[in-house]
Amino acid sequence: MTLGYRSILRLDDSDNAVKVATEQVRSWLKSKHRDQAGYGTLDAYEWAGPGTHVMGPDAKLTVVEHSGKDASRRLLLRLEEENDSGTWRVSVTATSLPNGADAKQLIVVEVDTDAEIANGRPVSENTKPPKIIRSLLDVTRARDFHADIPITASPTVVDVDEVEDLAVALLETRRTTSIVVAGCIPGAPLAPWSRIIGIWYGTVPELPQRLC
Repeated sequence: MTLGYRSILRLDDSDNAVKVATEQVRSWLKSKHRDQAGYGTLDAYEWAGPGTHVMGPDAKLTVVEHSGKDASRRLLLRLEEENDSGTWRVSVTATSLPNGADAKQLIVVEVDTDAEIANGRPVSENTKPPKIIRSLLDVTRARDFHADIPITASPTVVDVDEVEDLAVALLETRRTTSIVVAGCIPGAPLAPWSRIIGIWYGTVPELPQRLC
């Protein structure tokens, strides 16, 4: 298996990363549930406790939980699916350290696969972020792991008085998250242009996006 994608989300200290991850993974699995028309890949989206749970004929969910005496909690939710292209594994790891000194609430999302494309190059080189990423960003105020930079699921318009803040973010040496800056087309309406940028970079929703 080759790692094709990883995103590290640092949540607010007041959040509960384990609770957020559990709720959003369950919602994500439900969206993959097979409907009456036969669309979907999963026959189940619920689970109870740690272990390996069969979610469909070609899918299983591995759940690992750990609770420490210091009130810390760790949770791994790993969905593994097989299709014609190979095996795909999406792992969501949540860590809650309420008594920690820094980065008390973290969620890490990873995708790895053994699938290959026609020319023999691993699909992992072009792995797209799973939909669970957008769901997590929609319900949290995630930030870069090291820097105080928000990670957004949609473009953010930068006004004149915010340009300096954008420059500071771009020059932040501790930053591990990429920032996409898209200029405006002269005379183009800002709202439609913003939507176009959002669609264009919709395959990389973990990147903070800024418009002029």
